[in-house]
Amino acid sequence: MPLGIYLDTPQGRKPATLPTHFSLRDFQSLIGKKVGNPEHYNYSLGGVIFRTWNEEAFNRQRSAIRDGVTLIIQYPPIISEKSSEDGPAWRQASVGLCLDGVCLNAKCKAFENKVIMNQ
Repeated sequence: MPLGIYLDTPQGRKPATLPTHFSLRDFQSLIGKKVGNPEHYNYSLGGVIFRTWNEEAFNRQRSAIRDGVTLIIQYPPIISEKSSEDGPAWRQASVGLCLDGVCLNAKCKAFENKVIMNQ
C-alpha cells in the first residue's frame, strides 16, 4: 500500500504518494515532479536536515518517512565563498551587495529556484 505524505514547500503544502518500499530514486522523482530539481533544496524531517543526493543520509531518514508525515522542503541557506561545498553555487554570497531572487532563465540549472545574485 503506498504512503500518503505531505510536502511543505516554499510554494505551499502539497500531498504526495510514495511506494511502500521506496528508494532514493523514487524520492528524487517525486520531488522533481512536485517541487523541482531535488538538488536545489534541503529536507527536514523531525528537525533533522538531509539532502537527496546523499544516499547515506537519506537511508538514515527513510525509516522516519511514513504514512501521513509532513516533510519540510526549504531553500538551502546562503553560503559564503569559503564554505562552497555546503550548497549549490547559485546560493553562494560574496562580500558586498547581493540580491536575492528567483531565476527565470529556463536554460539555467537554478530555473524557478531562489538564487543569490552577487554584484
